[in-house]
Amino acid sequence: MRKLLFTSALLCMTFVLIAQKNKISSAKSYLNSGQLRKAKEAIDVGIKHEKCKKWPKAHFIKGKVYQSIYESPIALYNQLAKSPLDTAYQSYLKAMKLDVKNKMTTAIKKQVIDMIPDFSSYAINLYNSKKYTEALNYFEKVIEIMSLEMFKDENIIDTVLIYNAGLAAFKSSNYNKAIKYFKNSLDYNFNGGKAYVSLIDAFKKAGREEESIAYLKKGVKLFPNDSWMIAEFVNYHMEKGEDQEAINFLNRVIAENPDNASYYRTKGILYNKLDNISESIRAYEKAIKLDPNDYIPKYNLAVIKLNQASKYHKDILTIMNPKEYNEKMILVYHEYINVIPYFSAVLEINSNEKNSIIALKEIYFKLKNLDKKYMNKYNEMKNKLKSL
Repeated sequence: MRKLLFTSALLCMTFVLIAQKNKISSAKSYLNSGQLRKAKEAIDVGIKHEKCKKWPKAHFIKGKVYQSIYESPIALYNQLAKSPLDTAYQSYLKAMKLDVKNKMTTAIKKQVIDMIPDFSSYAINLYNSKKYTEALNYFEKVIEIMSLEMFKDENIIDTVLIYNAGLAAFKSSNYNKAIKYFKNSLDYNFNGGKAYVSLIDAFKKAGREEESIAYLKKGVKLFPNDSWMIAEFVNYHMEKGEDQEAINFLNRVIAENPDNASYYRTKGILYNKLDNISESIRAYEKAIKLDPNDYIPKYNLAVIKLNQASKYHKDILTIMNPKEYNEKMILVYHEYINVIPYFSAVLEINSNEKNSIIALKEIYFKLKNLDKKYMNKYNEMKNKLKSL
């Protein structure tokens, strides 16, 4: 009798295992036919059995199901699971660990490689949504994948992604990690002077001033003609109160590269900080002449012109004589009218440049009583701002 009971129990356990394995097979069939809801239900039930938990194929199919949930173009399927990419990745890692005979290595490897663009696009979307800490987490997932043992003999390093991880770390105030990834970018010779400047800024934010200066001096030697490095080196002298050293350095660079528009743009910024407006205007005009498609010097020049008009307007407000005040206000209106082409030139290059739109809206509002067309222009800029 005991033997009969034992045999019955054994048969029962066998039937349960077969049933659970059938669930795994069903999940695969549902997945292949695009029925993700049923595939998820089947795999979630099947993989709970102790034997299936130790079966690499079960975890592999679970990974494929959850990865398909993330990749599906149908929004309802995307909502079937929370963090499906994470679940898929962990499932592949589990399958890899259990696959001691390496029978599934090729299949797992293919799926894991396919996760790189998935994690990358997800990280970029998070970054663009200003969720920097979460973005960093997913950039690091890709870096982790690229460093897996299975890829040690393959060159799948994504230097752009490493740099983006640095940016996400910087934006999330994780400066030591930012330093790590910016340094890594430099190891792969990615982004030249810009990567050096990013690293220098991270050192500053981390309070590691000496290292910041060391990399600044190293960077300007390695990239003597890089506009990012030159601007950073100029700022370094400015912050130390070494204005003349900054000017002398910039003039030497311009003498060696007289047709580089970005250096004149930097010169314009430098003289503007020193309140030498005439030299600043001259530098911006030269930058614009050399590179008409760079809207930044055009915008900076527009701001200078607007500030000059605003100052003139402020001075007029102190006039107490009504007749003189009205006469002078006509001149003020013309000052504002003269500013319009400068900001309009920016919008010709970058039609959605928000600060220029705001400036023009305010100028048109000031001119609304002068001519009806300015009120129409005001409403145009107002609507444009709403659409951004």
